[in-house]
Amino acid sequence: MAVLKLPQVQQYWRQSSFFSVLSPALVMSRNTFQVISWNLHLSDPDEDAENDKKKGTPEYDPLHRLRPLYDHLRNACKAFYHPRQNVSIDERMVTTKAKTGMRQCIKNKPNKYGLKLFVMADFSNGYTSDFSVYTGRYHNSSGHGLTYDTVIGLMSQKYLGSGYHLYCDNYYTSPKLFMELCTLKVRACGTYRDNRRESRTKKKDSRGTIRWMRNGPLLFVKWMDSKQLSMCSTIHTVYSGEIAKRHVKEKDGQWRIQNIPMPTPVAEYNKYMGGVDLSDQRIQYYSVHHKTMRWYRLLFQHFIDIAAANSYILHKELSQKKQKQPMTHLEFMETLTAELCGLDIPVPPSRQATPDTRSKCALQSKPGAPPKQHPPPTPGTPPKPRPPPIPAAQPKPGVPPTSVKFVLRTCTPVAIKPDAEKSKKATDGRLSCVHCKKKTAWKCRNCGVSLCVILDRNCFADWHDAGPSA
Repeated sequence: MAVLKLPQVQQYWRQSSFFSVLSPALVMSRNTFQVISWNLHLSDPDEDAENDKKKGTPEYDPLHRLRPLYDHLRNACKAFYHPRQNVSIDERMVTTKAKTGMRQCIKNKPNKYGLKLFVMADFSNGYTSDFSVYTGRYHNSSGHGLTYDTVIGLMSQKYLGSGYHLYCDNYYTSPKLFMELCTLKVRACGTYRDNRRESRTKKKDSRGTIRWMRNGPLLFVKWMDSKQLSMCSTIHTVYSGEIAKRHVKEKDGQWRIQNIPMPTPVAEYNKYMGGVDLSDQRIQYYSVHHKTMRWYRLLFQHFIDIAAANSYILHKELSQKKQKQPMTHLEFMETLTAELCGLDIPVPPSRQATPDTRSKCALQSKPGAPPKQHPPPTPGTPPKPRPPPIPAAQPKPGVPPTSVKFVLRTCTPVAIKPDAEKSKKATDGRLSCVHCKKKTAWKCRNCGVSLCVILDRNCFADWHDAGPSA
């Protein structure tokens, strides 16, 4: 469902349609999927009932129905990858209009309504290192505010260690938080709200003006661009020679490029703050999200997206370590889906492969069957164009068509062991036919499955005509 998008879940099992999809029916039936989806529950119902009795008390856990998978996934994100030095923390919205007290509205987000997550991501690749779900009223507070407790919880020194550089926006930035991070040997940088008492400077300045003040490790900077920007940092100096290019309209009416000085915290913030945005982008490429009636099933789907996106990032990191060309995101999702469904498929071909290296008959191969064998092209000859598939049977006039079956012209019988000795060609290398279970010396060149081709038993034609349900 992440790779193939259809308006309704039932359409993945639709038959007798030009837009029918074959692969879901090979894994399970529609009724089986719906029964599993309707009965999906991630915690003990008896413990849920006990937890519901505690509503309105500090002991109540709003995430109890999600807690086992929630804790397991957070531990997995932290166990399989250690982030690089520069990390960022920001909010993420999981779109929903479910009637739950945890639903939030953030006006400046593309998806305004939904469940809010606090996410810490690696700047270099967008890996989701840790996250927490906002549950509404905050109970276990330290007295310093929600954002303070959230950042301290995500920047766990037990897991990360020290020496990190954290970037965040004005929702999290506060002198108390940055001073506490300094005691943990973690430096921080972020935008700053102008109503803070610690940054009283003039507001009317010309473009490019830099004003700053320092209080111990805290550096407060105000920079005038098209509007005033306030920054707080415990990492940087005020100015290290950074230049910003701006198009400015001069008195003669001409637009010219003007170089204005840019403070170092602003330049570094623009460079390293996009880790969570990159993570959101990778998740949205191939998301399994579909409509559901329960909020915890919605988060279950989002957790699958986080796991799949992080898995692809790990694949790219390992490929770079081994100096190999990684798969594309689409190829990785296709391979991951096939492996989770128990299908033994070869590694996807390279991007330079010809389009005719894939075949619809791959869907008809049974689990455990050998992969398809393609004959090597003759050097110096251009590849032949692939002929279009032809229907196996034409529907009669006035009769509604059933499922249309296709036979590809590239499916031809070949010997299982063509290099056998002349006296052993009829017996050497024989395998069991996948259709009648009798021994045969023939197989399909394209599908790689063994099939009988004799006068009184043509399993080759019967198996291909029967389609994936055979």
